[in-house]
Amino acid sequence: MIKLFNSNKILVSVLYIPILLLLTGIDFYQGSIIPSTNDLNLVAGFVLKPFYAIPILYQYIITIAVIFIQLMLITYISTKHQLQKYTNLLVGLFYIIFLAFMPQTFLLNEGILANFFIIGSIDQVLESYKKHKAFRNIVNAGFFIGLASLFSPILFLLIIWAFIGMIRLRSFKSTERLLLILASLMPYYLLGSWLFFNGNFTEFFNKQLFSPFGPLKILKLEQNELIIILMLIAASIVLIINFRNYMSKRNMVVQRKISNVFFLFMLSLGLKFFLGLSVTNYAILLAIPMSIFSAILCQMGNHKWAELVTILLIVNVLCLRIDFILKIFGLN
Repeated sequence: MIKLFNSNKILVSVLYIPILLLLTGIDFYQGSIIPSTNDLNLVAGFVLKPFYAIPILYQYIITIAVIFIQLMLITYISTKHQLQKYTNLLVGLFYIIFLAFMPQTFLLNEGILANFFIIGSIDQVLESYKKHKAFRNIVNAGFFIGLASLFSPILFLLIIWAFIGMIRLRSFKSTERLLLILASLMPYYLLGSWLFFNGNFTEFFNKQLFSPFGPLKILKLEQNELIIILMLIAASIVLIINFRNYMSKRNMVVQRKISNVFFLFMLSLGLKFFLGLSVTNYAILLAIPMSIFSAILCQMGNHKWAELVTILLIVNVLCLRIDFILKIFGLN
């Protein structure tokens, strides 16, 4: 499988579709439950409630289309900023694998929607490297993070990554720092203005915006959720240990960009343990940086070992998503 996706031929990307069909097909065959909309905030509910009302088959088709677009965007950004040593489609493969760790039906949700804007913010932050005038990139990066946080409020803390990332990449003036903060708040200003005139301002900001922020309650996790957390942490430790290898024989520009994505990875990794980010959204958020660094590691390491580890990851994903296997181990 590694050999198939370790290619720069765009036509190979079609192979993403059978993998997505397999994952969605398992859930469709098992009659998996449609995610609840009860806990969604106003923005996520506005988008997803009509989506979950359409026939289930169309939901899966739309989900495949949305994730496929994200795969192409991540691959494009990795190539554009030379995060990979050479052009390939491995990052898309690993994005699917880590995305499938979410303990929920493989359907469109608020985390996947937020990833669109996080991917965009990564591109804009990296593109600002040593630009004398990067106002457009700064505004876009902040605005994208603000939009992502409308679906999952905790993601607003990624502004810390954008702020520090731009300091590391360029001369980040005080006026530009203020511009980044204002741009990230702009979606809230627009939403707040609309809610104010409709009389829902207080309810949204008190009950939906601030309620997710809180410490992790380990004891409240389901068994399969705890297993997923442990597996993601184990994979993360392997990727963190290999940090120096990502920088090996890369020019200074690429090294700085990789280190910024790595900081995003570390910040994202800590969100679950300090704030009330759900396991589903946690796995979805980590899928972006983990896919990038897994792809780099596969290019540098022994291909046989890379193939073995990838197959093991896929087997673990399938085991966690097949009800029959979960029942055997009493995890369903």
